[in-house]
Amino acid sequence: MKRIGMILVLMLIVASVAMSAEVAKTTDATATTEIAPYKATTIAAAKESGVDTAVQLRGTVIKMLKANEFLLDDGTGELMVFTEEGALNGMDIVNATVEVTGQIGQNFMYTEVEATSVKVVE
Repeated sequence: MKRIGMILVLMLIVASVAMSAEVAKTTDATATTEIAPYKATTIAAAKESGVDTAVQLRGTVIKMLKANEFLLDDGTGELMVFTEEGALNGMDIVNATVEVTGQIGQNFMYTEVEATSVKVVE
């Protein structure tokens, strides 16, 4: 019985050493490779991406929903854009082409962009 217990302990030690060596290889390999963060550039890609994904979208404002929310269409889909209160300063941007920078947020029923910047493109 002691012999079986000793064999199990040795197997666990060998397995943990092997796993830590594999983790070290992975860590060393990724330490030298820098991966740029993903940034969605279309509404279709933004809708498929996860919460907190960076976005840089260009499209047409098709409808103002509130003073700080509007619906954006880029030809691949429509997405609600939420800005800080007063960020649009009452601008009439319906039918304007805008560039939106921000990140994906998840509301209860839909995906939206939490905008950090909204610029009218002429």
